[in-house]
Amino acid sequence: MSRRSSRLLLGVLLAVVVVSGVAFAATFQSTLAWQQRDEVTATVTDYALVDDGEAIAVAVTVDNPLSVPLESSTTTVTVYPSGPPYPDEPVTDGRGATVSETTVSAGGSAVVTVTVPIKAEQTERATAVVQNGSAAASGSIKFVLGDRRFDLDVGAQ
Repeated sequence: MSRRSSRLLLGVLLAVVVVSGVAFAATFQSTLAWQQRDEVTATVTDYALVDDGEAIAVAVTVDNPLSVPLESSTTTVTVYPSGPPYPDEPVTDGRGATVSETTVSAGGSAVVTVTVPIKAEQTERATAVVQNGSAAASGSIKFVLGDRRFDLDVGAQ
């Protein structure tokens, strides 16, 4: 084997090792972030009436300690007139809830807004619980982590 062929073979081998290392590192980082997804937290920080009093906007602060960003996707949050164990009927219809498209940066936090329509027969009650501060949210927000999705619980506040 000539000296030129040896160098070429060594260069190709080195390129394969570098590409394999980069692929391994990316896969490892994604797998590690998936296993640590339980460290992501959500805290309800505010409730407000929106859409001319026809919906409640729930502000949720999401803290992401992971090394990769998160994207909000869908939600199933419902608002009740008081905290757990939720003895009362909800004032919103969680099936119509929407979530703002938000990216929570790696190692950062962001406010995600969930908008939940108020049940027609619960308008006065919903207005009262938001105004007197007794509203309590329960449900989850679905986030995208790499190519997977996971539910982040939103508890009562």
